[in-house]
Amino acid sequence: METPTSQINGSALISRREFGRMAGAMGLLVGTSQLPASAANCDSMNSGAGFPDSTRYGCYLDELLKSSSHREAWSKAYLLALDWAKDRLTLRGITVDDPHQKVSLPKRGMTKNLIANLGPTGTDSGRTYTICAHLDSYSRSVPGGNDNGSGVAAVLEIAAAFADFSPRLSTLKFVLFGGEEKQLEGSFLYSKLYKNMSSTDLRKHRVINIDTIGTAKKLVTDPSFALEYAYPESATIPPRGILVTPLLAQAKAGTVSEAAVLTPYLEKSSHQSDHLAFLERFVPAVSISSYNDDGDMHTSNDDYNHVNQSEAFGAVDWLAKYLRAELIKS
Repeated sequence: METPTSQINGSALISRREFGRMAGAMGLLVGTSQLPASAANCDSMNSGAGFPDSTRYGCYLDELLKSSSHREAWSKAYLLALDWAKDRLTLRGITVDDPHQKVSLPKRGMTKNLIANLGPTGTDSGRTYTICAHLDSYSRSVPGGNDNGSGVAAVLEIAAAFADFSPRLSTLKFVLFGGEEKQLEGSFLYSKLYKNMSSTDLRKHRVINIDTIGTAKKLVTDPSFALEYAYPESATIPPRGILVTPLLAQAKAGTVSEAAVLTPYLEKSSHQSDHLAFLERFVPAVSISSYNDDGDMHTSNDDYNHVNQSEAFGAVDWLAKYLRAELIKS
């Protein structure tokens, strides 16, 4: 989750050669840290025909967060984590764009976005559902557990669950952004693909951003998740009827707080995350997050142990139900 500027100061399997390259890379990441030996266990878990697996979700989270002390957007640790995520998707037969999309970071160099596709990608295909999260952590002193390892593992788990689903008309896109913590640079670059899209074509798209879904310390009375969709007053395609209503229909009663912000300036939204880049181009988009920040976000306390995995998987299960219902209709 990116801090608003005003608050900053306060289906082919891989080749044997490729598999060997991956295996050799599993001990790299940063410093003396290594990828856990459980990597093959995560990948060996069967895809679920649209049904996610909580154990596999935890496995992805474990590998990502225990492999490095941070994932700052322009660091080697970030790029290695990006390749790790690419390998998880490729092993499921999901096509990943190669090379990754390069993103310039003012005064900081470069980061990259990962873009993956499942299903038809032609211009005449049906709806496109983009499931996305930011991979970068806030800084080198912040592990990025809940923010946003919880969201990255969610994207990978949903991808694994639907890898064998074989959508005939609709396309599933899985995107991991770099630079969310640096003014949303990755998502704003990616969203340029919608720049000249007609309103008719925009209505075929739905974007679900996942950011900080496993807050560890919360009031018992809080709903589990906030569903946010700030959009400008001039929006011709408000996301509520197209995306929000169907999402809420699949949620358990009392678990979601709907947070709409109608404003001419999206940067005034209380929750700055990558969905804003899409909403500024009038693409139906929402962000799902834990309802309450527990004060550990953007601190060294946001590590593996800080993630409420049970709650986080609740969001994964909810999104999978939504996608199953949508893909069956399309």
